[in-house]
Amino acid sequence: MGGASQNDNAAAALFMGQLVSVAANRRIAVMVAHHASKGRDPISAESAMGAASFVNLSRIALGVEPLAEKDAGSVGLPPWDARQVFRVIGNKQNLSFPSENDRWFRLISVEMRNAEPPIYPNGDKVGVAEVFQPGVSRQAFPPDMVRDALMTIDGAPTSRVAPLLLSE
Repeated sequence: MGGASQNDNAAAALFMGQLVSVAANRRIAVMVAHHASKGRDPISAESAMGAASFVNLSRIALGVEPLAEKDAGSVGLPPWDARQVFRVIGNKQNLSFPSENDRWFRLISVEMRNAEPPIYPNGDKVGVAEVFQPGVSRQAFPPDMVRDALMTIDGAPTSRVAPLLLSE
């Protein structure tokens, strides 16, 4: 924004106009990454921080929608793995429920080989988004976990509880 406030609609409109001009003259597409406000619906176009001109003068507005725990099974994941999976959605159009046809991504940790012992003995780990292919036809829980749970249930002690008789 060249030092102008991101909340200034006039400055944001001038900025967006300049981007349109560059895109038209060079015959390129321009994508602007922008912050979302905390506490707002992350999949709403209104969650963009600052001036409304950023979204209003954009041809397309995209948002990052995390996978809800309750929807994890619909893409073949257990609920505890939902936090690492997200999709990019157009939030200037109607939203839809998660589908195996959506383009989903997963956050993974990648180890960097940048250690410099003895001062910096361990390399860094950085978060990276990779394409995630949902598998709605597979089990939501790993086969080993299902087997272990069934064996635990099968081996659990049973107890006989005498029926409780109530009298008046």
